[in-house]
Amino acid sequence: MKSILYDDIIFPEDLSEDACTLIQELLEKDPEFRLGSGDAGAEMIKEHPFFRDMDWDHLLQRRITAPYVLGNEDLESQENPGCQAPALPPTAARIPSELQEAFRGF
Repeated sequence: MKSILYDDIIFPEDLSEDACTLIQELLEKDPEFRLGSGDAGAEMIKEHPFFRDMDWDHLLQRRITAPYVLGNEDLESQENPGCQAPALPPTAARIPSELQEAFRGF
């Protein structure tokens, strides 16, 4: 917890300067100075240099293709063993009906 509050962010060396400043400004500890706070919050974020080449109208109209889409075959690839979905054991115990009722309609 202290690390979150007091330590500096350490970025990978291959992260662009614009990406680093965007993250730093979004994670500003003082909400008054945090990027995106205040009345013009979303516009401030959209105007950040990281988004310099972003066409927001095209994004809104879903006319932008993601730069990379991870497919199921990538998750199952032997080259990416860390990307495989974890196998979860079956639950032996039944969930009590009062807990089930709390989530009815959820």
